[in-house]
Amino acid sequence: PRRLAIKEGQLGSIAGAALAVPFRLGTGLFVQGYSVSLVSADKIPADQYSLEFLGLKVKETSKIDQCRRPEKPIEIYEFEGCPFCRKVREMVSVLDLDVLFYPCPQKGPTFRPKVLEMGGKKQFPY
Repeated sequence: PRRLAIKEGQLGSIAGAALAVPFRLGTGLFVQGYSVSLVSADKIPADQYSLEFLGLKVKETSKIDQCRRPEKPIEIYEFEGCPFCRKVREMVSVLDLDVLFYPCPQKGPTFRPKVLEMGGKKQFPY
C-alpha cells in the first residue's frame, strides 16, 4: 500500500469537491417550514425514532405535507448509473413525491425504445 498523496496543483480540486458535504448535510434546511428543537424525552412518542443529544431528544418538523401535491404520479424514465438520475431520485425523496420510475438499463428492450420514441433521443432522466 502507498501513502495518500495529492498531486501538485490538485489541492484546489479536492477542496472544491469537499464543499459538497456541508451542502448535502444541510438540504433539510430548504424544506418548507423545517425546524429543529430540543425537547424532553417524554415529548417524543415511544414508537418514533429521534436522535438523542445531551439527554434531550431532537424534534424535527416541517410543513411539506401541507403543500399541494400532483394529482397523478409523476413518471420518470431513468437508469441506475446516471448521475443526473441519481440527483432526481434524491430530490424525489426529499420532496416526498409519488413517482413511477421506469428502469431503462443500457440495451434494455422495454422502456429505452419508448424514451427514444417520445423524446427523439435517449437522454436521461426523461
